[in-house]
Amino acid sequence: MRTPADAFCQMAACAATALDIEGGDFIHLVAWDEWLALPVREHDTAVRTVRGLVRVPTVVVAVNFAKVPKKRPSLRKVHPRARRQSLPIHRPPVAPGGKWKLFLR
Repeated sequence: MRTPADAFCQMAACAATALDIEGGDFIHLVAWDEWLALPVREHDTAVRTVRGLVRVPTVVVAVNFAKVPKKRPSLRKVHPRARRQSLPIHRPPVAPGGKWKLFLR
């Protein structure tokens, strides 16, 4: 995750939990509802919201780590063609007999 907004969205969707780390001895997994109730310590960064200050998590743990994508797809013009196996985008697929098939999508 790159921004606090990404972390908050993942936590609110129950796709991630945050670690509440206090010193080197105390580490506790915290869900989104509990995270909103945590007080902001003087060494933590916080974000001002309508509800008040919310701590920014320093460590976020994915709930389903095996399902996390390995890389984020790039948003370029070349990328849709790579997903479609280099087929032209404007042409519908060809039937085995060589005739054009029109698909309603």
